[in-house]
Amino acid sequence: MRDPARIDQVLSAVREVWVEHPDSRLGQLLVNAVRASEPDSDLFSVEDSVLVRKLAELATRLRQHESALSIPWTGDLDDDCTAKWCGLLLRAEWMNGSRWWWAVTDVTSGQEIDSSNNEGYFEIEFTSGIAARQAAEKAAREYRQRRAI
Repeated sequence: MRDPARIDQVLSAVREVWVEHPDSRLGQLLVNAVRASEPDSDLFSVEDSVLVRKLAELATRLRQHESALSIPWTGDLDDDCTAKWCGLLLRAEWMNGSRWWWAVTDVTSGQEIDSSNNEGYFEIEFTSGIAARQAAEKAAREYRQRRAI
């Protein structure tokens, strides 16, 4: 009999990749994971441990690909704008006459990853939307890099 504990491991691996790529279909993720290195492999007969390994490999490939992509911002870049990238929400907003605020949030958990309100940024005045967006992008990329390790 197969170990029922493997179910949580497999679902966790699927969830990790899928949350970062919510526009993908489940079947698309599974086929991309399994067939990437073995085009003739049959998804039906893939062992769970192999699927978990291949999902991890797919997540790594996708992260490497995405890290090279620009982050698309929407909204008014001179006032209040957002970007959705790899399961993260990046925000930048003109707060008053001299300062911009930015934040990065994990969309799934709602957890704030970093923001200009956090320690280490108090002394830095983000005086342009470009500077605020760049800081948010840097924080998002560093967070993704830490998660990949």
